[in-house]
Amino acid sequence: LLDAVRAEFAEFTERQSRLTAARAARAEETADTAVGRGAIGLAACVLLVLLYAAFLSRTVAFPVRAVAGAARKLAAGDLTARAPERGTAEVGALARGFNEMATALLHSRDELESQNLELEHQTAELEEQQARLAEANDELQAQRGELERTLGELGDEKHRVDTFFE
Repeated sequence: LLDAVRAEFAEFTERQSRLTAARAARAEETADTAVGRGAIGLAACVLLVLLYAAFLSRTVAFPVRAVAGAARKLAAGDLTARAPERGTAEVGALARGFNEMATALLHSRDELESQNLELEHQTAELEEQQARLAEANDELQAQRGELERTLGELGDEKHRVDTFFE
């Protein structure tokens, strides 16, 4: 009986060892699968991050750089510089606002140039009028001098006449 129990116990131990080995093999296979899936998931996450970075670069960074480039041109005096109106809502609004500002500056400059030209024209007219007034003043001064001389002569003549009748 003891030999039979030992044999059964040995058979039970053998079955348990085979079962444990099979379970360990399945566990290792499952672990290898999980590690592989984790690596694929990590690679997919890195790829998604890179794609999102490229998307942000295309929709935010490039349009902002374009607006910055147009701003540099505008600051250098090129009032025709414009930014492309593309990008996300905020970046597109920034570009549109920049372009509206540049257009307003261009119109303001044109208006100032027009006013400056008008002022130059008016200045030239005033200078001509001043020159004519100076000539008229010189003429009046000459006439005054002549009148004073004539008046002096008349005064002398009157004095002679007065002395003659006295």
